[in-house]
Amino acid sequence: MARSARLISKRMRRNSAIQLLDESEHGVEKRKVESDKRRRSLSEGSEPSGGKLALENPQQGHKGKLVGWVELSEVTLYREGTFSLCFTAILNDAEVVVKLLKSDAQLIDERAEDLFDTEIAVVLGGGNGMDGRSRHLVNMVGVGREERGGFVVLEKLTMTLEERLGNCRSSGGLGLSFPWWGGAKKKEDPWKDDLQLRMKTCLELARGLEHCHTGGLKMGGCVIHRDFNPKNLGFRDDGEAVVFDFGLSRVLENYTAVSNTMPRAMTGEVGSCRYQAPEVSCHSPYGAQSDVWSWAVVAWEIGTLQLPYGEITTGEYLCRVVEGGERLPLDGGWGFDEEFKGLLRECWEENMNKRPSMVEVVKRMESIMKIEGGKG
Repeated sequence: MARSARLISKRMRRNSAIQLLDESEHGVEKRKVESDKRRRSLSEGSEPSGGKLALENPQQGHKGKLVGWVELSEVTLYREGTFSLCFTAILNDAEVVVKLLKSDAQLIDERAEDLFDTEIAVVLGGGNGMDGRSRHLVNMVGVGREERGGFVVLEKLTMTLEERLGNCRSSGGLGLSFPWWGGAKKKEDPWKDDLQLRMKTCLELARGLEHCHTGGLKMGGCVIHRDFNPKNLGFRDDGEAVVFDFGLSRVLENYTAVSNTMPRAMTGEVGSCRYQAPEVSCHSPYGAQSDVWSWAVVAWEIGTLQLPYGEITTGEYLCRVVEGGERLPLDGGWGFDEEFKGLLRECWEENMNKRPSMVEVVKRMESIMKIEGGKG
């Protein structure tokens, strides 16, 4: 019964992605790749060729042409994951990121394609895949499908949160540049000394995560990120914060984010240790509330510009945080609002059902920052 439910859920994700592509006025070449073709492609070592697709690109206000691999230029590998390869490339004179599903991963582990299909469905949410799209999710530029696997073309962000935090921690906060604070000339990041600006980043990331949790997918369900940490968060060239990399995401059906009811929990350890909720580290059932914990750790890091728990090992984390109940300090002279401190404490409740939903987190952050809902 459980296996049957998983297969149905998997088909729903795939069908949803295909349906969303079909809705484009340019039409879509549906996926028709079979396992034997992938094996043959892998053994022959052929280059990805790509079928042409088309999809509306609402973030940029125009139709984004979805092309085959051969239409990408200056393709450079910059990151390799368990199931995918990430490249930087040029498409129509614009810098993009291309995420290609590994063919060997498909042969070794059938979960790989499932993960990739989930990511496609989620990232489509940055465009026309979610009702009332959020600008704080990475923008989809295109999708391709060819014999060696599928690939996603995404907007290229200016830098990750991890890079920006590292820059602020370095001597003088110099070494990186943004268009909005001096262009190519290296200047100190104003974000470093402006707590309000950093709190705005926390709110923007909360809005992105809220959008995933509130069941905005057309196919229904709550999207759990499961790897919410500075490596998977970034900034556009206008300074806006964005959530990306949904490779470990999962969809829970019939989830109501406001009430935090969770009919189908999940188990397994994913994500980075210092950002993990206790239930994740213990391989216990977990859900969207685990993302709430991770958001609060990231928010603390943004607020303090310090590495959470320092150079902690997995064993030490289990001993000190999971078993010992240690929490990050909130009274270090960082100028945190008392309401913000209280919010973080609630997000770090050991019982995940006592944590606020991301809907509540966003409302309280807007209140803390004196921002009207949906603005700023």
